[in-house]
Amino acid sequence: MLLEHGGCFHALNDALADTGSHAIQELKGALNPDDKITVWTYANTVEPLEVSSENSTGLQLTTVQVPVAPSSQSNSYDAVLAVLPRVLQMPGRKVLVVVSSGIDTFSQADFPHVLRAVKASVGLICPINIGPLVRATVLPAGEGSNDTPYAHLKWQRASEQLTRLARASGCRAFSPGSSMDLLAVYDGLHQHP
Repeated sequence: MLLEHGGCFHALNDALADTGSHAIQELKGALNPDDKITVWTYANTVEPLEVSSENSTGLQLTTVQVPVAPSSQSNSYDAVLAVLPRVLQMPGRKVLVVVSSGIDTFSQADFPHVLRAVKASVGLICPINIGPLVRATVLPAGEGSNDTPYAHLKWQRASEQLTRLARASGCRAFSPGSSMDLLAVYDGLHQHP
């Protein structure tokens, strides 16, 4: 799992930490006993999520709480390119679940580069687009919501790019309507060939 963990706005980072914690917790509930998982987070760089008291899946037996990240960049393109080779080296059937809004603020790579790498890989990349969940948290509907700095992020383009990454790898992109729908998304991943 590659989990978006930070960006340049504190309110977004709060929402990402909350959604990320819930995404990991729901994933733990959806794993089969023989599944193995590694979780990486990204903002400026990719970092493994440190856990203790591990079970056979490598995740904590208790609730995982993703800390709120300090303000930084959100380099989603660079993160996918950094993690994809690591996933491809793992034994067994591979799926990279990318839990992300798709927003990229300062990657050195561009989207066409990422798309080419995904097409050349033999693993599946299955994005879970949390952009609508995060956006609803920081951009409540109503007067003045278009005046916030978050309103100017390229949410629609990011969503379309996540869908294109999924198609290029032979998967589909998932967009849960709420964080409560994440378990159903993971069940859908189990059904994917």
